Amino acid sequence: AVELGRRLLCLDKRRIRLPADSLPVLQHYADRQQEVFICMTLNGAHEVIGTHVVSVGLVNRTMVHPREIFACAIHDRATAIIVAHNHPSGNCTPSEDDRDVTERLRQAGHIIGISVLDHIIFTRNGHYYSFMEKGEMG
Repeated sequence: AVELGRRLLCLDKRRIRLPADSLPVLQHYADRQQEVFICMTLNGAHEVIGTHVVSVGLVNRTMVHPREIFACAIHDRATAIIVAHNHPSGNCTPSEDDRDVTERLRQAGHIIGISVLDHIIFTRNGHYYSFMEKGEMG
């Protein structure tokens, strides 16, 4: 009975085809006053398994380590992840730290066998920056 209930509730799983498909899942974190770093875990069909807050930082910075990101992905048995964080300032332009973290996560994912599909920076006004859309995911 529990398994049947789980399957029925999962019929509306959100499938991520484009970066913009992630925004409804992430948007409720947009109004936070601090940066929140999120790992969205995906199955082989790119359906969302889970959304995990990995780190909460300061107004303009959060610390994140690949170990924390991939712990969520491994626990969920994900085949891919999308990472994201908000910019409380309203400016979704990535910093050099954002670019460095993205590259470190991409390399770690390659080693582990879990693809990092995108890193999305989003703001409360609905704007976002997708590393994948900008061709920066290698």
